[in-house]
Amino acid sequence: MTRMLIATACVLAASCGANKGPSWDGSADGTDDGWPDMSGHDVPDMSGHDVPDMATDIEEELCEGSSFGISRVIPDVMIVLDRSNSMADAPPSPPLWETIRTAITNVTAAPRDTEIWFGLMSFPGPSCVGFTDQCIHPGPTDVLVPVGEGTGGTIASTLGGLTTCGGTPIALSLESAGAYLDTLADGHPRYVLLATDGGPNCNAALDGSTCICTNPITGCAMNNENCLDHQRTYDVLDALCARGIETFVLGMGAAADWDWVMAAMAAHGCTDDAYAADDLTGITDVLNAIAGEVPTCQFELTCADIPELNRVNFFYEPDHAPIPRDTSRASGWDWIDPCDPGDATGMVEFFGVDCENILTGAVESISAEFGCPTIRI
Repeated sequence: MTRMLIATACVLAASCGANKGPSWDGSADGTDDGWPDMSGHDVPDMSGHDVPDMATDIEEELCEGSSFGISRVIPDVMIVLDRSNSMADAPPSPPLWETIRTAITNVTAAPRDTEIWFGLMSFPGPSCVGFTDQCIHPGPTDVLVPVGEGTGGTIASTLGGLTTCGGTPIALSLESAGAYLDTLADGHPRYVLLATDGGPNCNAALDGSTCICTNPITGCAMNNENCLDHQRTYDVLDALCARGIETFVLGMGAAADWDWVMAAMAAHGCTDDAYAADDLTGITDVLNAIAGEVPTCQFELTCADIPELNRVNFFYEPDHAPIPRDTSRASGWDWIDPCDPGDATGMVEFFGVDCENILTGAVESISAEFGCPTIRI
């Protein structure tokens, strides 16, 4: 994980200021505070002697510096790539198959592949060769490149040897991608990035005489696997989203003919709207935009550094401007996984404008300090 920041911590006792003791009888306020009347008694003259400032000494002792680091939570992104036969068609020139592979290679290259952990899956599955298994979907174990740190080079070499084949079994391919992501134990936020040039099909249960057909040339009456499989795809996306897996949708080339399906897929995938692009510049811009959305505003910290939860403070640097805790989560930060006894790590998240400041790079860095609370909402 990328270590964003290390800060010196100030650890104080019950309060940040020195405690004021009771006044002697005869003090300025003239009140009787219960202390004995010392009038008439000899009080030693301490002038000329060094008298320790106990409050200052105690505070300095308790404020000895210590390191407190937080690490930004890394997102996992499984790229699910359409390798159907139409991807190799020309026009356009070069074909989309060449363009998308170049764009993915560029966007997943280092150092981004350490900030986002990428994986790669394609459909139809690996058994699709020539006219065999044209609609076979990849299974959860048919991952071409497992999600992990620094996978950009492996993705590039894998794409270089991948060929086109078959149809567009999107629904079950997404289901397999989600099943694979469910096996990961890294605790990262999970995403799917679907890149396709057509509407989903390959559902043999649909009625070819009544369905919406994705292939006007061969039709659906003779081959019902050409039927638009949109409803099953929406159901799969709903299930993924319910498990916390959001799906980005990139529609290329002829996918524009199915823009209403692409938009609905993105909505069911909980990413609001689909992206559309046709050339290398446009596709690269889209992939960069998606890569800019998946970094999170969640940060992990070591619970051993946090003796008390209510003494955690965060600051914008280099100005050391405090970021308030806001339990309503409209802005500021809040605990989303507090450190409980026995926990190794906990997690905080920044919200609203403070999250935007992080995602857009409006702030140089964030520092973390353990000490007395500064601002609380």
